[in-house]
Amino acid sequence: MKIQEINRDLSALSIGVSVEIRGKRVYLRAFLPPKPGTGRTTSYQQRIALGVYASEEGLQREF
Repeated sequence: MKIQEINRDLSALSIGVSVEIRGKRVYLRAFLPPKPGTGRTTSYQQRIALGVYASEEGLQREF
C-alpha cells in the first residue's frame, strides 16, 4: 500500500493523523499534547517514530 492511499483512508475516516517517510523510516504525524518538561502549554504537530522501515512490509496494515 502506498503512503498516499494510507493518508487518503485516514483522512476519509476523519482521523487527524498522517503517515510520512523520513529517510528509510515510517512516522506518524499529528497534533498532540505537549511532551512533559518542554514548557509548551498547547498541542503542536509532532512526529512519532513507528520503528518500521519504509518498505511494502513496513506499510502493510492488519485489521
